[in-house]
Amino acid sequence: MRRAAYFIGITIVVSCLLVMHDYHNYFHGESFINYKSLPLNLSPFYFKSYVKESGKINNIRYFCFTYNDYGEFIGYGSEIPTNSNNSQFVIQNIVSYYYNSNDILIQCIDTDGNMHWIKPFHSRNQLYFNEVTGIENFDLLKYKYVKISK
Repeated sequence: MRRAAYFIGITIVVSCLLVMHDYHNYFHGESFINYKSLPLNLSPFYFKSYVKESGKINNIRYFCFTYNDYGEFIGYGSEIPTNSNNSQFVIQNIVSYYYNSNDILIQCIDTDGNMHWIKPFHSRNQLYFNEVTGIENFDLLKYKYVKISK
């Protein structure tokens, strides 16, 4: 009886530790469970692609966010309208994001290597993404920060 109680106790502790570790990995796109903790129904994940270079197949991962039930995502290759002279830019890589309970700011690099900030917003039951100018106007201390590592 005592062994069974120890076994059950250890199983519960290990399970809790695994769920806590998986929850932490959720914000980096590496979770088994979708905890739906980000605002605007965004879910982080890695888009995987394969490139053949000099006879070898290389696995490439790009960090992205899905944002609806149809699997649409924002990330590698997404075109974003800008507030500058260019009409839009194409995302090469998402490097980090800031979030709180009802807002998210995404920091990304475009195909030319320039840094941009993106903010999603709802309009007519649709989610849109626009470039943010004046990031210094946001109080980033009120946001949680997640850096995406390769």
